[in-house]
Amino acid sequence: MIIAKDPYDWKRVNRTMERLVEERVSPGAVLLVWKSGEILYHGAFGSADTGDGIVSTQLSMIYDLASLTKPLATTLAILHLVSGDLLGIESSLREIFRESDEIPPDKRGITVRHLLTHTGGLPAYRPYYKTLCHVDEKSRWKELWNVLLNEPLRSDPGRETCYSDLGFLVLQEVVERISGESLWELVREKFYVPLGLNTLLFSPGQLNIKLPEGCRCVATEFCPWRKKRICGEVHDKNAYVLGGVAAHAGLFGTAEDICRLLVFLYRRYLGESTELGLDPELVRYFWKPHRDLGDGSRALGFDTPSARGSSSGSHFGPASVGHLGFTGTSFWFELEKEILVILLTNRVYWGRDNDRIRAFRPLVHDEIMECLGLTG
Repeated sequence: MIIAKDPYDWKRVNRTMERLVEERVSPGAVLLVWKSGEILYHGAFGSADTGDGIVSTQLSMIYDLASLTKPLATTLAILHLVSGDLLGIESSLREIFRESDEIPPDKRGITVRHLLTHTGGLPAYRPYYKTLCHVDEKSRWKELWNVLLNEPLRSDPGRETCYSDLGFLVLQEVVERISGESLWELVREKFYVPLGLNTLLFSPGQLNIKLPEGCRCVATEFCPWRKKRICGEVHDKNAYVLGGVAAHAGLFGTAEDICRLLVFLYRRYLGESTELGLDPELVRYFWKPHRDLGDGSRALGFDTPSARGSSSGSHFGPASVGHLGFTGTSFWFELEKEILVILLTNRVYWGRDNDRIRAFRPLVHDEIMECLGLTG
């Protein structure tokens, strides 16, 4: 199904999306293009395994968003706490956890800004699930927190950029300790429910959440560790053993609800209102590159286009924010040209080593910008 607005000629975009399926980049995909207040294009391609059969991909299908959880859930939670003066961007772990002596000396100077820009000094990843799966479910987070506190840093805070799931897990403890709520409860209560985003859900199959009528989850890969095809449960193993709710992965959703959430943030960025308590100046601060930390390329909780070989292609300028997800999801928002592109796939369906999407992402973004005449 394709919904496309005139007068644009979408033939090349359509053909590229068809090639995505034919060349086994992914079994199927949903592509959404929003510009200046309206959705110009919303297309579904290929097929989807929904756990009970293979069907044609639908616009309403819910994908495992993987690391899009970082900007669309965890960063939102931090925005809420900072907007309410419950947390400071420059607050250090020593200050946040000042009522205890749990933070070891090497991590006391790590700030919220360090963690949001992946410059906290923590490693990228550790397979914690291998040991946590042997711990009682109710005790897993406490055990993980102790492990994180004792994880050796790879560099001094602020010096080096290392994209880190571990840093966001530390942010989860910050969010939940300050708010007294789970990450999922907080973002659902403060953002998703007020904005009517009823498909943005954490690991619905694992948490036994009833899906909105007409919506089905798209399966990811066959997991040798779990010995089954994963559908509706988070693909990431560390997030899975934590019950499906984690700061780095676990969020599911449709392209349309992702669009609505990002456009809401964009309206705040423009200063049109302070709806839901978000200060426009704060949103602008989050969405600019923080050049004094690490390699200086990261916004707070969001990525910006690489100088060379960006997944956003050749026509998204430096005033853009976005993020990628391991399962094959992405969004890129060109703030000056007012264009948002959301691509949802399950490229890991045939195995996580399938990296064909790396060449495909910039191609489809370039073709969209050329179709819209936005190459200048």
